[in-house]
Amino acid sequence: MVRKETLVQVAVVALSIAFAAVCVAVYLTRGNVRCIRAKLRLGALLLNLNGLVAAASGCIFTPTCYAVAMSDQMQITDPVPTYSNETGEAEIAVNLDERTELQGMVYERQAEHFSYRICARPAVAVDAEPDTDIAAETAAVNDACADAANIVVQEDLVAADGAFDQYEEAFAIVLDQALPAGDYTLQLHPVAAADLQPATWSHYQYRLTIADIVKPLPK
Repeated sequence: MVRKETLVQVAVVALSIAFAAVCVAVYLTRGNVRCIRAKLRLGALLLNLNGLVAAASGCIFTPTCYAVAMSDQMQITDPVPTYSNETGEAEIAVNLDERTELQGMVYERQAEHFSYRICARPAVAVDAEPDTDIAAETAAVNDACADAANIVVQEDLVAADGAFDQYEEAFAIVLDQALPAGDYTLQLHPVAAADLQPATWSHYQYRLTIADIVKPLPK
């Protein structure tokens, strides 16, 4: 009978190959949201399986027992993003009359400086083929953020406790109330804003929709 530990090890090897393939796909597609989500899911599954292998081999609380997790993972936590059923893209909708602050977290922190960028989002013509639409939109979004003329905001993030020096760190992004209504791309980067190049793409980006605020008519 095949031992359970052997099956888990075989699964780890198979998932490692799949993870490497998805990493290549992320690079070749210049950050396709579906590829990024698949990469994160496979990475999390690999960590769990490696933990089972380590436990089965009697390796506990020893650094060499743990798989190396992706460092400087960044995400918006409030408001909680939703995900598009069509593209898999993470989306955040904000009404600036109700809130101007986005809260987020850095996990597995290694870097000392972090930043964010908000880019104008291009309109993409609808195609007859849905997959073509997704690929076209992903390329157009990345190209738009690579053009300095489309960058609306590019600033450093500030840790909630004043410094990025802990394993996990909270941060906040305060949106300008004068930001016009419309769709934008929000990117998070594990590097200082001054070191960001226009062509720098991000593993962590969101579709940010600023609601069109309807002012009541004067009585």
